[in-house]
Amino acid sequence: MRTSTKPAKPEITYRRREPEAGALHRFICANLDEFRSEIRETHDGLDLPDWIAKAFSGYVKCGQLGHGFLRFHCPGCRKDQIVAFSCKVRGLCPSCDGKRMVEESAHLVDSVIPQVPIRQWVLTLPYALRYILAWNLPARTAVLGALMRAVTRHYRKRAKRQGIDAGHIGAVSVCQRFNSALDLDLHWHVLVSDGLWHESHGRAHFWHAPVLQDAEVAAVLDDAETRILRQMKKFGWNDDLPTIPLDPLQAKDPVLATCMRGAMSEARLKEKPPQMREKGARPPPRPSGRNCCHADGFSLHANTRVASLDRKRLEQMAKYLCRPAISAERLELLPNNEVRVKLKTAWRDGTESVRYSAVQFLLRLAAIIPLPHRPAIIYHGAFAPNHSWRARVVLAGEHAPGRRNKERPQLLDLTDPLGLNEKATKLTWSEALKRAFCIDILTCECGHRLKLLAVIPAGPEAARFLRHLKLPAEPNDIDKVRGPPEALDSPEDLDDFDLDPGDDIDLPFFDEFEAAA
Repeated sequence: MRTSTKPAKPEITYRRREPEAGALHRFICANLDEFRSEIRETHDGLDLPDWIAKAFSGYVKCGQLGHGFLRFHCPGCRKDQIVAFSCKVRGLCPSCDGKRMVEESAHLVDSVIPQVPIRQWVLTLPYALRYILAWNLPARTAVLGALMRAVTRHYRKRAKRQGIDAGHIGAVSVCQRFNSALDLDLHWHVLVSDGLWHESHGRAHFWHAPVLQDAEVAAVLDDAETRILRQMKKFGWNDDLPTIPLDPLQAKDPVLATCMRGAMSEARLKEKPPQMREKGARPPPRPSGRNCCHADGFSLHANTRVASLDRKRLEQMAKYLCRPAISAERLELLPNNEVRVKLKTAWRDGTESVRYSAVQFLLRLAAIIPLPHRPAIIYHGAFAPNHSWRARVVLAGEHAPGRRNKERPQLLDLTDPLGLNEKATKLTWSEALKRAFCIDILTCECGHRLKLLAVIPAGPEAARFLRHLKLPAEPNDIDKVRGPPEALDSPEDLDDFDLDPGDDIDLPFFDEFEAAA
């Protein structure tokens, strides 16, 4: 006798997020046109830079059913599930940045960082340097290289005292452009192997660094400051200027300069920048806490260390490096078209939140959007892609997965719509949700696996489908939006939409939008 077992029901079921009901989405939709009009009036018809304008317009469409969605079907309970597209905007969309945070941290922990102790080094810069490096990419690369050379020299000097003449560190760095108040606050977080890899008897061995002392952190900061100011002098840094050097960005792109200056207070921009002096001619860095010191506007913190087997804490620290710039939970809309941003940690003067007008808030959002075509994470030392020791050091070795192929096919494979069989480090939305929240979006509430029926881009078909389900067919129709149920009943007349699962579906939009599933 044949017995059939019912599939197990999931403990947590998926409900569509409603970005149109959030404070950030409503504020941007209500003030974006007026903000851009004011920018054009102020700058003689000039608009926002292309990548910033595309970021705002993409975020407004993110998660909106009127801009296209996927239709899933459950073969068990015969119900449908619809999932909206995402925007993949960097630096602005909390949802897409959250997915990217989970994806990058999973890649670092599962494939890159081996089971060795990891120390976090955090470098903050003087305000004048923060503004310049926010738009000057060659100078930013030079400053990061100067920091990494100072850190590498520190580990090699300590290893040489124990008889190790040569070795390689492994590190990953993330440049963050923001703080909890959404100011333009460029600084670096670097995860460094707390030791060196060296060769002994033909094999790679890891040398563990001794306990770090405050004086050693001060020496690293002194060395890094000297190297950074030396590099900045090559980019026109003039010690004789009393305040920030002349701003070439103002003449090249005045709108971008206005956004970045608007995201920083004028008092900070007018502070006297650090001057290039001989290494022994300035006072040494002063300690400001355990394994933390500051000097001339520079600050270096190196007290956070993760043990070699504490992979859970390592993933939490990697998530902190890749976290979204904006937390929707800390935003609150106020009367008079203002917004309040709650600080993650209260300032020394007791301030727990800051208030911004519409223009001030949108200027900050525009300034913290990263420059296009630049990676968020940079690998250094033995973790670098072309380093000769990478296969001997990284966790996955020679079998480390590669990034997803950028040349995507124009036709979607309905047998594998979410790329689950693709060998890549990028997680799909379903994998990211499962790793972050233990939600399997592809499992129905009855326990059966959902099947993709169709990909429906924005257009008459999508509008007709949404009107039939009594959902808002017009994009960004915030007043009429209501959250759909967890699963939608699938009456027979839904099959009248000419969406046969066997049909080939042309997806010219798929390079810009990824299904939020």
